[in-house]
Amino acid sequence: MLQPYYFGPGNWVGDVPATWVGIWFKNTSGQFNIENNVIGGGTTGSAGNEFLHTGASTGGYTIKGNRISGTYNAFLNLQNTSHDCEVLGNTYTSFSVTTWIQNPTLCKTGTITDNNDLTTTYGNIVSGGPAATLTGTGACATITTQSGGPQVGRATCTAATAASTLTITPGKTAPNGWVCTAYDETTRANLLQQTSTTTTACTLTATSVTQNDVFVFTASAF
Repeated sequence: MLQPYYFGPGNWVGDVPATWVGIWFKNTSGQFNIENNVIGGGTTGSAGNEFLHTGASTGGYTIKGNRISGTYNAFLNLQNTSHDCEVLGNTYTSFSVTTWIQNPTLCKTGTITDNNDLTTTYGNIVSGGPAATLTGTGACATITTQSGGPQVGRATCTAATAASTLTITPGKTAPNGWVCTAYDETTRANLLQQTSTTTTACTLTATSVTQNDVFVFTASAF
C-alpha cells in the first residue's frame, strides 16, 4: 500500500533549517530505500528545495515505485562521498525539476531511468537526452560533428577563423539563468568567456576562434 507524505517548509528529515524542503540524511551510512510512497510538495526558490540531499551520509539510495509530485530545484543533491544510486519505476504528476542530480559524478554505480535529462552507465552518470542547440558567429557560424547531451558536449567550429560567439541552448528553462563554459581543445590560446545569459541560453565570446577547432562545453542552471 502506498504511504502518503508531503514535503513543505520544515518537513525535512534531519537537522536542517526550518524553511528547507525535502529529505536530508546526516551522518548516516548503509542502504536507504524510499519505495512505494505517495510524496508531494516542494516550491522552486525555497532554500534547499531538493527531493533528497545526502548531507554527510555515506549510504546508497534507492527511490523506486513512488508516486511523486511537486516542484524542485534538484531531485538528488549528492554530497560528501560516492554513493550507489537507483531511481527507477516511479510515476510523476504535477512534477517539475530544474536539475535532476547535483554532483552526478558521486553516483559511482546505479541506474537512473526516470528522467529525460540524464542517462547512466555503471559508473559515473553521463549527460543524455536531446542535444543542446548550438549557434554562433564568426568561426562558430557553422558548427558540425556535435555530440553529447543537453548540458555537456563537444562540437567543431568550421567557418573561417574570426572573432566568434557561441550560444548554448540546453532546451529547458532555468529559474534565473545558465553558467556556461567552453574550452578550445585544438588551439588552447583561444579563450571563450561567458558574456550573457537568459533563462534559456548562454553566450560565450572569443577574440578569435580558428577554423575547424574542436571545443567542449558545459551548461549549469541556477
